[in-house]
Amino acid sequence: MISVKKTLSLLSFLLATSLSLAQDKKTEKEFDIVHASLFYPQTPKLRRIKIAVLMEKFKFPEQWLEGSYHVPFLNVQGRIGLKKNFTGVMNLGTIGISNQLSVGFRWNKQFNDKFSFNIGYDISGVYGGLSLLDFDTRVTATIHNPNFAFGYRYKDIAFTFKSDLSIVGRVKIRTGENVISDEKNFYNGFGVGLYMEQRLWKNHVAIFGLKNNYVKFDYIAWAAFSTFNRYYNVPEISLGLIL
Repeated sequence: MISVKKTLSLLSFLLATSLSLAQDKKTEKEFDIVHASLFYPQTPKLRRIKIAVLMEKFKFPEQWLEGSYHVPFLNVQGRIGLKKNFTGVMNLGTIGISNQLSVGFRWNKQFNDKFSFNIGYDISGVYGGLSLLDFDTRVTATIHNPNFAFGYRYKDIAFTFKSDLSIVGRVKIRTGENVISDEKNFYNGFGVGLYMEQRLWKNHVAIFGLKNNYVKFDYIAWAAFSTFNRYYNVPEISLGLIL
């Protein structure tokens, strides 16, 4: 005969299991890739913050680095919902000798439950430094990035096509006691990319992106900046996780 204590324990276990399953179903039902994504053009809830960590890999031209190199780059991106369909964005990237911090905004337009669009503007501060034997060089620069994006939602997957222009506003390079400074804005090129965001578990979303940058100057390879004056293709692969 089952004791009252064992019966109560069994009922407690069944109740806890039922509540857990109900909560999982509620989370499953409430999940929305549009509001869980980072790249997809949409307006987050007011003051709602999203953060993602990405590992980006660039393939630079052989002429830049005297060989074919694939350079990994750690990137942390965030966004916050603002009023009137605006979104604030932040981007921090580094490989140690090259660093960039950018801030900007997006204005978003949702056409229906499948298509959306935004336009935006970012400004970046760049700092790089390399000390090796007798080689001591520092670089600072500002870069302006007007951009736009189109989004398409398919069930729990979000696709985003994004393009941006690169306009270098100021560059200062110091090698030892020698300083080269250019205050003039110049058109640096553009980039086009396609990003896919898909749910992994709960509200955590994976990011996969392919992008090609057609530019003269890439701040990650800043040491080659003063040598070449033509446009190059710089392919980029992104893998990330929205926290």
